[in-house]
Amino acid sequence: MNNLRYNTELEINLIASMLIDVNIIGEAISLVKTEYFYDKKNQIIFQCLKDMYIENIPVDAVTLINRLKLKQYAANTNHQSLVLHISEVIHKSVCAPSTYRYYCGEIEKLYNVRVLQKSLNKILTKAEDSGFTFEEILQTFNKTNAEIFETIENKRPQTIEEILPNRLKYYEEIGADKTKIESIPTGYKEIDEIIIGLTKKHLTLIAARPGMGKTAFMLN
Repeated sequence: MNNLRYNTELEINLIASMLIDVNIIGEAISLVKTEYFYDKKNQIIFQCLKDMYIENIPVDAVTLINRLKLKQYAANTNHQSLVLHISEVIHKSVCAPSTYRYYCGEIEKLYNVRVLQKSLNKILTKAEDSGFTFEEILQTFNKTNAEIFETIENKRPQTIEEILPNRLKYYEEIGADKTKIESIPTGYKEIDEIIIGLTKKHLTLIAARPGMGKTAFMLN
C-alpha cells in the first residue's frame, strides 16, 4: 500500500480559483492548510498566496511570480519551474471559483487518507518484522487509530447544538460559584458582581442611556 492517494487537479483548480477570484482567498486559507497539498509546487504557491493575503499584498499572477522569487519560497525549488507551473495552473485548470469549498473539502479528505495510509504502512512494516509480538503490533494499531480519529475530529467544525450545552453548563457553574472563573476585577464591586470582572477572550461592553455616567466611569 505504497501508492498514496492524491489529486493534483483539485489542487490546481483551487489555486486557479484563488487567482481568478481573490475574494475567496480568506476563507480558502481557513479551510485548507499548506500540508494538505500533495504536490510540492502547489504547497509553495498556496503558502505564498496565503502570506500575500495576510500581509495585504494585491494578488494576481504577476505579483505572485515576483513574490515567489523570495528565498523562503525558492529555497528548495527552482523559481523558473514555479513560474512554468503557475502558467500551467492558469491555462490548464478547468475550475469554477464558486466551487472552491468543494475543492477545499476534497483536498482535506485526500490528505486524511494519506495520513491513514502512512500510519497503516508503519503498522504493516512492524507486522512483517518478526521481532515484534502480536500484542505489540495490536497496541500500535490501536494507538495509531486513536491518534488518527482524534486528529480528524479536532479539525471538524462544531455545530451550535454541540457548543451550546457546554457553554450553558459553564455559565451555570460560574453563576453558582464565581471563584471558578479567572478574571481581573475592575475595582468596582457592583460592576464586578454583574460582569464577573474582565475575563480572557471576552469583549465587555458597558452601555447605558445618555447622562448615566459612562464617560465619568471610563475617566475614573
